[in-house]
Amino acid sequence: MAIAGITFKDKTKKSPMRLGITGKEGTGKSSVARLLKGNKLINDMEFKLPSEVLEDPTCQVVELDGEATFDKQLDVLKVLYKADKLPIQWLVIDTFTMVEKIIHKMVIARDFDNKREKFASFATGYRASYPECDRFLDLLTRIEYKHKINTCLIMHAFPKSTKNVFGDDFVKLEISLTEGMANSVLRFLHYNGVIYDKVAVTSKTNKATGSERYISFDNKSPYFNAKSMRQDIPKEVPFDIDGKWMDLTINKEIK
Repeated sequence: MAIAGITFKDKTKKSPMRLGITGKEGTGKSSVARLLKGNKLINDMEFKLPSEVLEDPTCQVVELDGEATFDKQLDVLKVLYKADKLPIQWLVIDTFTMVEKIIHKMVIARDFDNKREKFASFATGYRASYPECDRFLDLLTRIEYKHKINTCLIMHAFPKSTKNVFGDDFVKLEISLTEGMANSVLRFLHYNGVIYDKVAVTSKTNKATGSERYISFDNKSPYFNAKSMRQDIPKEVPFDIDGKWMDLTINKEIK
């Protein structure tokens, strides 16, 4: 539908899904992304993909020669955007933590004469990095809507001790990004699945009896709170290497 050159959005079309997978290093984030339904294109920035991902026929891996730079990553996204057709259902960025690092490196060289101390002074450099993060996410958005594909951002996490006024402090996993960039990413995502190890405690001895890995879905985006019809996704589901949790949550939303 168009009136005087204005095109209106087709409300019958389902918008792309944006999933974050967050966890400590070595917890299986890339293996989780492998379980997403359909073909995946994985932008591998850390060269640490496990063999099950590299050997999976549904996973194609982008590896750039030489040192990873932000300009190279933008060039990759521009090539994907300009392509006539992408035979994939998911574009996986592995990892967005590395995206932030190369953005910082570029800003330090461009604006601060390669002097990290100037970059960190009064958080000036961090603020200068946010527009570059927005450029990256904007390109992802353009690719999503042109090619009708979904996006998965993999991010590292670090344990942070959190105060508990009702008892012992507890450890929470935080996205390993600066606060401003983490906020931008959370606004971009529809869901962020955090991989936790949950320790079971016996009632008799009050001792830990082992750990159980599970996924906790953190829904902070304005999209989810205001517009999403996907609110039947459970807050917490068991993690298993066979991907049954994925079939219960994200995959059932992908048509």
